[in-house]
Amino acid sequence: MRKKSSTFMIVIFIITFGTVVYYSKSDIYSRHKKFYNNTINSEVRQITHGRGIKVYYSKNDLFYTSFCQNSNELENLVKVGDVIKKQNSDLHDELVKVFSTKVIPPAESYFSYFFSN
Repeated sequence: MRKKSSTFMIVIFIITFGTVVYYSKSDIYSRHKKFYNNTINSEVRQITHGRGIKVYYSKNDLFYTSFCQNSNELENLVKVGDVIKKQNSDLHDELVKVFSTKVIPPAESYFSYFFSN
């Protein structure tokens, strides 16, 4: 009986762990889809480094530089105070024309996104 209960606990742990890991990227995926689909003309308010480089273009809206082609170059060029414009999949600096890049389209489904990144 004790062996069955310990096996049951291990199975529950594995399922819970797998679920947490699978949904760990769901916020990033939803932000990628939102950023890709929206038209943006805004000032860069904040740039934070952590699990990727986040560029805030409003209080709660952000994109990761990894959403764009040439993300390494973009990390060095985007500064707080820059005015960025995104139409369709084109992202560029509106005032000084320092950078111009394409936004990478998100995967068709979260399942594909999770296993491709």
